[in-house]
Amino acid sequence: MQIRNSQEVYQLSNDNRHMASQQSHILNASDTHRIERRDRMLFGHHAPFSGALTAHRALRPSCLVSRFAPLASAFALAACLAFAPHAPAFADDPPTSTDDGPTRIHVLPFEYTDCIVLESQGRFGIVDSGEDSDRPDGSDPRYPDRPGIVHGNGREAEVIAYLEGLGVNETNLEFYLGTHPHSDHIGSADEIIRAFKPTRVYVPEYSDGYILNPDRLWDNQYVYDQMLAAADELGIPVILNLDATAPLVPHEYDEPTDPDNPENPEDPTDPSDPTDPDNPSDPANPENQDDPADPSDSEDATSPDDQTDPSDSEGEAGGGDETPGTGTGDGSDVPDPDEPAFPPHTGRPTFSLGAFDIEIVNFEDVSYKTLGTNDCNDFCWGVSARAFDSHAFLAGDITDNDGDEQRLAQKLGRVDVIKLAHHGYAESNTPTLIAAIEPRYAFLTGPEARLSTETDQILRIFDTQVYGAYPAAKHGYPAMIAEFAPEGAITVNVEDGMPYLDAYDKAPYAFSTLNGRPYPLFGWHEADGKTYWFENAAKPSRNAWVCDSGTWYRLDKAGDKLTGWQTISGTRYLFDESGAMVTGWVNDDGLRRYYDPVTAYAALGWQLIDNKWYFFDNAGVMQTGWILDGGAWYWLAPSNGVMATGWLKDGNTWYHLGPSGAMDTGWLKKGGVWYWLKPSSGAMATGWFRVSGTWYYANSSGAMQTGWLKDGGKWYWLDGSGAMRTGWVSVGGKWYWLDSSGAMKTGWLKDGGAWYWLDGSGAMATGRRVVNGSVEYFSPSGVWLG
Repeated sequence: MQIRNSQEVYQLSNDNRHMASQQSHILNASDTHRIERRDRMLFGHHAPFSGALTAHRALRPSCLVSRFAPLASAFALAACLAFAPHAPAFADDPPTSTDDGPTRIHVLPFEYTDCIVLESQGRFGIVDSGEDSDRPDGSDPRYPDRPGIVHGNGREAEVIAYLEGLGVNETNLEFYLGTHPHSDHIGSADEIIRAFKPTRVYVPEYSDGYILNPDRLWDNQYVYDQMLAAADELGIPVILNLDATAPLVPHEYDEPTDPDNPENPEDPTDPSDPTDPDNPSDPANPENQDDPADPSDSEDATSPDDQTDPSDSEGEAGGGDETPGTGTGDGSDVPDPDEPAFPPHTGRPTFSLGAFDIEIVNFEDVSYKTLGTNDCNDFCWGVSARAFDSHAFLAGDITDNDGDEQRLAQKLGRVDVIKLAHHGYAESNTPTLIAAIEPRYAFLTGPEARLSTETDQILRIFDTQVYGAYPAAKHGYPAMIAEFAPEGAITVNVEDGMPYLDAYDKAPYAFSTLNGRPYPLFGWHEADGKTYWFENAAKPSRNAWVCDSGTWYRLDKAGDKLTGWQTISGTRYLFDESGAMVTGWVNDDGLRRYYDPVTAYAALGWQLIDNKWYFFDNAGVMQTGWILDGGAWYWLAPSNGVMATGWLKDGNTWYHLGPSGAMDTGWLKKGGVWYWLKPSSGAMATGWFRVSGTWYYANSSGAMQTGWLKDGGKWYWLDGSGAMRTGWVSVGGKWYWLDSSGAMKTGWLKDGGAWYWLDGSGAMATGRRVVNGSVEYFSPSGVWLG
């Protein structure tokens, strides 16, 4: 069996659709039931719009090729239905307009608040309407003034003005649907309902008692109660619960409320007037075939004995009671005593709006009413809208906290247009859902950066064109509009071939797009008076260094250029008023720093600048004086930080620094002269000093002495190594005696039991000598002989 596509199904002219509507009631309830059963076999119980089928929407297929075709039999019509798409509506739908008006979805460009208008063939529906200006002040204990309640973001005036501009009024607004009771979705519901008087109002049943997290109560009860109060004032049916087998409008709204006009309270004509085309007693009016007919006017009436009880007339006229809640021309339901009872305020989730087939989704789990839940988003409704073989999904604030998006991924099928959920927050719009529905267009009522990285990547893989509310508003669009054409084409009004660069007050702070897709930029670009840097990307660089024409800049987390002194990764930098980093030598309140003009790196550790060495600590501050690095001491001039080499006088002490700047210690030979630099301090020794038990002497310049040294009136002999000698020493062919202190001895000396005479020069006497006026004799070895 071949199933035609939606384009074929919807190719009927408006006249044909009107004729189909007039002819729709030739099917009786049993025929309708068979059609429904067959459709379920074709498309499954979980296919969109798989509720009770009826003839009113079934006659849209292209098998009705002429408005002048004779009435078909029920079987012929059923055969045509085999080719219908899997998105039928129902017998008790409101009359579909025959206008040639466009079929469009309008997403108003508000950030963090949703308002969506569905328009088709002169009929309208509203899905959420955003914040309003009023809020609870706490005077009513039912509505505390809680933290987090939105202040000053009311959009009701803009919404009303936009709806009036579209021509929305109380005669063409079919429904108002609030996806869930949060003020950013239904805050203005009461104002919109009072202004435009929709035929039906939908919203999930709510009580603050359902919410387990007290921090998420906000003004939920307040906006919900205001919404219901507005509908109640106007007598508008309110659907709080959904059931695929329920009538379009809950039965509690079937009772007439105007005693002067019980059949149709809003119809000024006399219901008993036989000329009234809407007269429910007129059997020729197919719009009211399900109403009880006057037996005297019926073609089948033969005698009073054949008359049926008026309570059974609906079943007779409809041909059976297999289809619960058959419809009437004005969209209301006549209760069938044989059909199951439904909880109050229960309606069907599927209906039509012009060319749109609408299905409310994600309503099945109502456990929140008994078990409670964390947030209203957990029971948020979504809206599926199909027209001309195209499919849109309006996701409200649906999340995947309890697997809602996983289930929707299995149910929705391919989606052409999506209003992304919850303003783009990461707990919504999961990659699983996006990958399953493969959207061509996406509308977002929040910054694109709110999307998770994974979701953003999936959207790019499918080349989804993403349109944000903020850019659209900034560039003067009163709404982001997707228009559905009968041939299946979709056009979006914000596509104009010009790249947009838009700034946000949150990450990514700016975003460049072209026709809804990321558009890479390079260099500096301005948005909303701020300048951003792009590195061949749609998002600006943030928390990054930028080098532009040799000048360095530092960007903060918002992409703004830093100015003044900044500490980055523990290092201080200076940026001028333009954001350009100051390079070279910089004075920071008495502290000197250096920044490489090429790399912009702050100087750390040893740096060779202009052929001079400097040392900077871990904070980039130039050091002066003595520093210890790698176990060696260095001297950096206090005046300029330049590392010293060679001889250095610090205070009254001399030091020697090698070519590397490291302080020398120990023996140092320089210019043929030896110096001793104390190992503990590097200080140059002068005077007597002892090395490894040996004494040496350095003059006032630090030069080690050798040979005869007179110190303190005494003579000392320092050998060629500079070591001070003791005992007998031979110098210049003469012997001398140096005591244990190194001092040269003169006069008589007894050594080893022998006496020696050391003359005034300290030289040992030999041979005949006159000592103190007496002639004495000494052996060649200097021993006194007498």
